[in-house]
Amino acid sequence: MTTTSTSATTTISTASSSPATPSMSSGTGTAPITHTFSPPPVHGLKPPGKLNTSGNLADAWKSYKQVWENYCLISGLNSQTEEYKVAFFLHCLGTEGLKIYNGFQFDNEPDRKILAKVLEKFDEFTLGQTNETYERYVFNVFRKNRNPLTPMSLFSEISQSHAISASACVTLLSRTALS
Repeated sequence: MTTTSTSATTTISTASSSPATPSMSSGTGTAPITHTFSPPPVHGLKPPGKLNTSGNLADAWKSYKQVWENYCLISGLNSQTEEYKVAFFLHCLGTEGLKIYNGFQFDNEPDRKILAKVLEKFDEFTLGQTNETYERYVFNVFRKNRNPLTPMSLFSEISQSHAISASACVTLLSRTALS
């Protein structure tokens, strides 16, 4: 008995040499029997929804990317062509995600059709840079609307709301204390 396995199927081949087995044209009396088993389909598996671009984009992207990578593994999408994977990824992202993608500058045009390069660009866009102007705006809105708060209670309230990262909040608080 021979067993061959790939990520999508398992094949088991057996050869019988009993006299009752009809002989093949070679006259050896053995006939290979092959059975192929595919993994069971995952019922209810849906592609990821749209990327949430409101609020903290860095956190939304981290979660979205993890869901996307799990979906690719479970659904077998990783076995598709790069162009197909990118097209499906962009479809799942939704209109706002597509607008972000269309704004990316790639080193060369073929990189637009390689999923790893596209994911790298989204990482750079969402995680690689902090939008200090936006964080300053959110911080100042919180500060103005909650004027009697001490710096530490302001920090606690902003960081708990996840409006901006805790490190950005500390930076902005230190700048505010100096002015």
